[in-house]
Amino acid sequence: MKKRHTPEQIVRMLRQADAELAAGASAPEVAKTLGISDATFHRWRNLYGGMKVGAMKRATHLNHVWSYAFVVNLTEDGRRLKMMPVVDEYSRECLSIEVERSITAEEVVSTLTYLFCRRGKPAFIRSDNGPEFIARAIKQWLEISGVRTLHIEAGSPWESAYSETFISRFSDELL
Repeated sequence: MKKRHTPEQIVRMLRQADAELAAGASAPEVAKTLGISDATFHRWRNLYGGMKVGAMKRATHLNHVWSYAFVVNLTEDGRRLKMMPVVDEYSRECLSIEVERSITAEEVVSTLTYLFCRRGKPAFIRSDNGPEFIARAIKQWLEISGVRTLHIEAGSPWESAYSETFISRFSDELL
């Protein structure tokens, strides 16, 4: 019977593999040490290489993981319009889209407060490391609220796939 590994286990194993490769081991030797085939090792590296375990957290039920990001577009008169969709990663439902010329950390907190009251709190909220999402006001408020953060690495949109998929469709269909 084949052993199934969770994405989190795979990422941990790849971290170990990176250390062994840096020490001079070959890919087949590393695969053998991990107890997997060479083909599996290379497939895992293509799928999960460079990710961190925190980025692998997947939603298993409603309100488990929400994600939010910014979409910026220009109006006909050339002025900036900023949108912040909040997506439940389990149901893939867009819970809210905040639309303003600019969105401050306080406005992010206000939107999340409304959603927490209306929908309940998620266990985790995923975002990039943009200044609005790592602002002290948001970090403190989420900590007080008991919601843990999952930040994706810069330049790694695949770590927030549901949010990025929603944004792509939203942009294609409405903007």
